[in-house]
Amino acid sequence: MKKLISFILFLCLLFIINCSSSTDNDTTPPTVTISQPQDGATITDSITSIKVNATDNVGIASITLYIDDIEVSSTAGNTTYEYEWFVLYWSYSNDHTIRATACDLNDNKGSKSINVTVTEEAYIYPELLEPADNSEVQNPIVFKWTSLPDAYQYEVHFAHNDTLFIETPSDTTITKDFYIFGSFKWKVRAERIFLAGADTSKYSPYFHFILSE
Repeated sequence: MKKLISFILFLCLLFIINCSSSTDNDTTPPTVTISQPQDGATITDSITSIKVNATDNVGIASITLYIDDIEVSSTAGNTTYEYEWFVLYWSYSNDHTIRATACDLNDNKGSKSINVTVTEEAYIYPELLEPADNSEVQNPIVFKWTSLPDAYQYEVHFAHNDTLFIETPSDTTITKDFYIFGSFKWKVRAERIFLAGADTSKYSPYFHFILSE
């Protein structure tokens, strides 16, 4: 009986050693796929989903997502990951690279990159509401515009000849008094905070108004 128990313990120990040795010697990187969007896709939506899958012979420790080499999100311990990309805040270019990198339990890394093209219609911006374009107003002036998803604040530019006034309200309305009169123009863009910092939408087209005494 003692011999049988000793033999079983020996087999268990041998199995543990073999497994440990196999894990320690693992150099196989994870396999990463981006199922959505497709490589070379044209994106017309202001918000789109990025779907990532990762497989590995040992196990996935983390998945990290990059857009144009900027880290935007990560997850730990999952083999699938879905990220909501607010395309409208990446308006500096129409061409973007999406890269997903997976790390396994032995720190081996595998990556997959795709390229996409974003159309201009995806780059929405706040629409100016009040005062109407080319209107005549008096102080105080109430300015209103439409909201954008996930915006944490708005940057509002008021220009009178070469004089620029900038406000950054968190709401979609602001009341202003100006002490100079005449022709003004104004525009708005949205700002968003994410993992890598802050990004902005495109500016709205200018609206014009005349401030009278």
